[in-house]
Amino acid sequence: MQLTTQQVKQFNRDGHAIYNGFFNTLEVAAMQAELKRLVDDGKLRNVATDRDGTTHSKTVFNLQICPLSPHSDLFRALPFSGKVRETVRQLIGEEFVFQLDLIFLKPAQSGGGTKTTPTLTSRILGKEQGCGSHCMMQL
Repeated sequence: MQLTTQQVKQFNRDGHAIYNGFFNTLEVAAMQAELKRLVDDGKLRNVATDRDGTTHSKTVFNLQICPLSPHSDLFRALPFSGKVRETVRQLIGEEFVFQLDLIFLKPAQSGGGTKTTPTLTSRILGKEQGCGSHCMMQL
């Protein structure tokens, strides 16, 4: 998938680029189903606290799984798909290393911090020091 000149400039200037429609509806549905399976299997844990940093909240939720790869074949394969690799290459260069993936799930109305949709994050580092990318997807 070819990024536009504007997307590359945005990445270089702001540290992120937006690519609406990067994944098709079938790919998104598969990721949503896999996320539901992980939640139903109890793989995510609530890391929200009651403002004291230690007491686990029973009313605010920030569900996380890190690292994600050992728990999901689909999400383990995602950073290595052709279109993800090609897009990252366009942003940070030929040589890069996958470092970490995780999910933050902050349910609407009860999510801690911001009230967002589920976010999958993969950290990919370039060969050069200080060069890297986070692939964040809202599902």
